[in-house]
Amino acid sequence: MALDLLRSGYATLEYEIAQEKASALGRLGRRLEAALTTLAACPRTSNSDGKIRDHLVGQAAYAL
Repeated sequence: MALDLLRSGYATLEYEIAQEKASALGRLGRRLEAALTTLAACPRTSNSDGKIRDHLVGQAAYAL
């Protein structure tokens, strides 16, 4: 009986860990998507925007 309780607790813990992993991956994916969308909206033409674009590239790289 104690072994069944231990297995049940372990299965519950595994399930909760899997849920947290999925949630974290979803958050990170949305963060990366937002960074890439912002980067895509930044023009490549102007030299004054170069620093801004470099910063956005850095943010996207970090999100990845």
